[in-house]
Amino acid sequence: MTIYLIPAAICLAYALNLSDIFLVKELTGVHIAASLVIVVYTFIQLTEALSDGSGLLLHELEESRELAGSCFVVSWLLLNVKYLYSDAQNKRKLSRLMAVVSFMPILLWSSAHFSTDYQAKIPEHCKTAFKAPAPTIITMSE
Repeated sequence: MTIYLIPAAICLAYALNLSDIFLVKELTGVHIAASLVIVVYTFIQLTEALSDGSGLLLHELEESRELAGSCFVVSWLLLNVKYLYSDAQNKRKLSRLMAVVSFMPILLWSSAHFSTDYQAKIPEHCKTAFKAPAPTIITMSE
């Protein structure tokens, strides 16, 4: 979750024009570098998982979902950096692209949430992300 929380905070800082703060620029660079390391590591894990001959499709592997999320984070942050150093005309174009990119995780999550075919294929430990927790009733005993 932290891998998505930090870019969200950085994007908020860019949206609030706080990008002149040295910490925001440094945090952006460090997080891009860390995310690229995660992308390389996850890609290595994915190639090992695909070479075992299990016959799973790419979207059924945990590693491929992690790789997609890491690539999303890197592209999200690179768009913010590009936006920071663009002129006014390019900023308008980039702001439309950034709006589309920002809604992609919501659209993908909702398509997975409502797809019974996809839900049948995901691992058991991932199914809790799509189910609401059961309400608990607290009773007071005497």
